[in-house]
Amino acid sequence: MSTSLVRASIGVPAPAPGERPHPDRLRKAAEELARLGFEVLRIGRRGISVQAEPGRFARVFGVRPEPGRALVLRLELDRTELAGLVESLEVAPEPIDLAR
Repeated sequence: MSTSLVRASIGVPAPAPGERPHPDRLRKAAEELARLGFEVLRIGRRGISVQAEPGRFARVFGVRPEPGRALVLRLELDRTELAGLVESLEVAPEPIDLAR
């Protein structure tokens, strides 16, 4: 049985409101996410795009997203390897086909 992968954007905290996260913090967060079993798709200016099976999200973030279903969470990971490196998780919904 094949498990669908979930794509998500992981927000990285900035040093102050209106600023962008430092590139070193983005890189460190991406390395830690990869070490935890996520495929890092892209490191952006404010966060990291990743994908993994739903169970991986459940083990790391305590939530099991469904592929294609919208989800937005503020993450509070005080006692994990990701503490201070990530602040949010967003899964975009499936696009609506307006041509139908």
